[in-house]
Formats: sequence, C-alpha cells, structure tokens
Amino acid sequence: MFEFKNISKKYKSLDGDKIVFDSFNFKIHDNDFISVIGTNGAGKSTLIRLLVGDESIDSGELLLDGHDIKHDNSYIRKKRIAKVYQDPSKGTAGEMTILENLSLADNKGSKFGLKFAIRKKNIQRYKEMLSELNLGLEDALHRKVKELSGGQRQSLALIMATMNRPELLLLDEHTSALDPKTSDIVMQKTKDIVELHKIPTLMITHNLESATKYAKRLVKLDNGKVILDIDIRDKRILDGIKLF
Repeated sequence: MFEFKNISKKYKSLDGDKIVFDSFNFKIHDNDFISVIGTNGAGKSTLIRLLVGDESIDSGELLLDGHDIKHDNSYIRKKRIAKVYQDPSKGTAGEMTILENLSLADNKGSKFGLKFAIRKKNIQRYKEMLSELNLGLEDALHRKVKELSGGQRQSLALIMATMNRPELLLLDEHTSALDPKTSDIVMQKTKDIVELHKIPTLMITHNLESATKYAKRLVKLDNGKVILDIDIRDKRILDGIKLF
C-alpha cells in the first residue's frame, strides 16, 4: 500500500509561494484502480511527480508498505513504479523495433547494453504478452515502433510498463492523445491487464466516461485536497453527484 501522510508541497515563484499540498493524506490500496479527476491546478500532476520522485516532498512521509521512500531517488522508485505517458512517443523508442523496446523494458536497470539484452529464450514470453492485446503485434516483433499507430504504440507502452509487474502503475492521461474509438480500445486493454495481474493503478484523466467506466474508485482533487473519494463499481452511486 502507498500512503501520502501529512504531505506538504509548495513551489516558489515571483508572486510568492504556491501551496499545492498542505498536510495531504491519501492511500492507494492493493488492487485499487483509481481515477483521479480535477480541474487544472488541482494537484493531479504533482501527485504523480511526487510518487515517482521527479519532485521532492517538503515535509511528511511517502510510505510503501509502511516504509518511508521519500528519500529514494527517482531511479530507484521507477524500478518499482511504472508510468504510461500522455504522449505515445515518450514511453517507447520509435527507431527501435518492438522486440528491442520490450527487451529494454525487460532489462530496466541492468548495466549491460542492448546487444546483450535480447535473449531468444524471452521471445516467446514477449509474444504471449503482446497476444493479450489482440492487435497482431506478436507477429511483428521486428517492425519499428515509429511505424505503429498511436493506439498500437500506446498499447505497447502499456505492456512495457507492466511486464515486470510493478508495485504501482501510473497512467498520466494516457489516452488523451488518441481518437475516441482508439481511446476506448486502449482503456479496455488497460483494464484487462490491470485486473489480470492485480496491479494497483492510479489514472489521471479528464475523460469522465473513462474515469467512471473502467476504474473501481473515483477521487476528485480540488486545490490539493480530496473532496470526493467513492467506490464507483456500483454506478448508481454517481446519481446526483456533480463531478465538474
């Protein structure tokens, strides 16, 4: 379980300090699939940056199974926490093949180069992972990733992020750059993979349909505070609730 415990975070500017979080408390439980919504400036992006270590915490504790990890650097955290970006090109290397991308993701944190990373014994496992997508990518391992569609590339990024079963998966508006039909396909594949492998997931989104259709829990942030936190598996609970 991840827990933000009395977290404070502020940014300095010429106009004075901007407080994003002040004694912020929030828990991500095992098997959670959380949609986080909120207007711009609510704290959604900062939440992700604090988790992966791209931003430091001013005070408080960031607990993983009871142990404070706030001083672990970004490199260490990203071996335990995976992220799929908004831009499909950020999570993959376009000039490399599907096989090379999967090999790099599989050996994340290793010291040896790519030429040692591609092992024949892993290829069948990669094919089995890709077959979960039902996009035919398992038969195109030597195709360059830049030749894939946005939906195919984002689906590949999802496989790469989850192939070593991270302790937490972060989805940073990962379907916002896709057309509605492709977005629905990628979201369904996201839900299938997360549920199959029981990966705790936190998804930032501005898409209310995705937020309420695929997640188990809906959280709304406003000025760095949680103003709504509900289990949405029973959709009737949304009746009468104003989300925006």
